Amino acid sequence: MSLLFREERANWVKILEEMYEYKMAIGPDYQLAEDIDLENPIFIDQLIKLNTLADNLNLEITDLEDSINFLKSAGLVREYESDDGSSFGLNQEGLQLAHQIKTERQRRNTNLILVALTAILAIPLLVDVIRWICGVV
Repeated sequence: MSLLFREERANWVKILEEMYEYKMAIGPDYQLAEDIDLENPIFIDQLIKLNTLADNLNLEITDLEDSINFLKSAGLVREYESDDGSSFGLNQEGLQLAHQIKTERQRRNTNLILVALTAILAIPLLVDVIRWICGVV
C-alpha cells in the first residue's frame, strides 16, 4: 500500500521536510553568527550539519548543496558558521512552508485512504444491486 502513496519530491522539498521534522529551526533571537551559543544543547539540537542531512536523505553532497543554496536564496533557510562547519536551520518562512507541505500531504493521504475504504465498502453493495437487478438473489 505504500506504493499508492509514494511520490517523487524535489530534493529541496525533502530537505525542508527533514529540517521541519527534526525541528531544525532558528529562532528570531539568532540573527547573526556571533549570537549563536555553541554551549547551548537546545540550540545545537536545532541545527543540522550538511553531512548529517545528506546521510539522512541519501543524497550526494553536491545535490544537497544545490538544494540548500536554493532554500537560502528563497529565504527559507539560514546558514551559520561554527567551529565544525556550516549549520543550517529553517527561518519563520521555512517553517511555515514546511508545515503547509506536511499538512497538504497528510490531507491527500487521508483522502486517498477514505476513497479506498469507500470503494471497499461500496463494491459488495454494488454487487448486491447488480444481482437484484438481474434477478439473481
